Amino acid sequence: MGSAPSGRAAVHEETPERRLYGFGLLGISAFLLSLMGVLVRLAKTATTLTASQVTFVRFALGTLAIGGYVLKRRHRVHVQNRGWWVARGLFGGYGAYTFFYAITEIGLAKATILNSTYSLWAAALAPIVLKERPSLRLYLAVGVAFWGTYLLIVPPIGWGGVAPPDLVALSGGLSGGLALLCIKRLSATESPAMIYLSFALAGMAVSAPGALQTTLVLSWAAWGIMAAVGVADISSKLLSAYAFRYVSGTEGALWALMTPVLNAIFGVLLFREPFSGRLALGSGLVLLACGYAAWAGRRRGEPPPQGVPG
Repeated sequence: MGSAPSGRAAVHEETPERRLYGFGLLGISAFLLSLMGVLVRLAKTATTLTASQVTFVRFALGTLAIGGYVLKRRHRVHVQNRGWWVARGLFGGYGAYTFFYAITEIGLAKATILNSTYSLWAAALAPIVLKERPSLRLYLAVGVAFWGTYLLIVPPIGWGGVAPPDLVALSGGLSGGLALLCIKRLSATESPAMIYLSFALAGMAVSAPGALQTTLVLSWAAWGIMAAVGVADISSKLLSAYAFRYVSGTEGALWALMTPVLNAIFGVLLFREPFSGRLALGSGLVLLACGYAAWAGRRRGEPPPQGVPG
């Protein structure tokens, strides 16, 4: 979520107070990301907003924010690796749009868990896309995650009962994994600001057709929800980036798993979403595997990615 160093001591001297401060920032960041999901779910139940409209406004605000940053810092607007830059934007934009769509169709908890599979897709595809060689244990983690995913999307009656929105949500996780691989490739040549700009611009392009087909005459509540989604998204990314000055990449990546847990709780308490034993087991397996993938990646010294999908 930010271009932070992977080690704690790289920026600040490690003290208990600073580590506690960093964990506090990560907690607030995870809560804001969860709040963003709650607002998207609320948009479906309390207004006439569509996922396309919310996605478009989110990325429009992101584009304005990064544009202001570029102007203020007099950042050079230049991309060396244009193909990967465009691919990062398209994969990330599609992943973000399908995440919002899935929240409105299958619920906050389930959509978040399926979206969280992006790290496992990235691990599975890294040997093909980046020629990396993940460990056997990481492949086992991917297998555990896919088992959990099967429990999430395939009901007891079998594949015939799979809902199309579940598959859309899973495709968003796949797209997010490809976006993450693009980020890793681009991090060697492009700045975090330009990497995020590709995400914001492509997100607007992906969601524009659906957003512009519907009416723009909306209530003040609808505009307020869309603005709050954008502010929560931007704020969470800034806080997480700053938090990595005080905690390690491993700790930060594992704390990011607070968001799907919070979304599951909010989904049940606020929107009365069903949470069966099968859903609990599948979610637990996916989160366990994602946590291991994050821990293994940071052990190899990989920096936290900018603009994680969703």
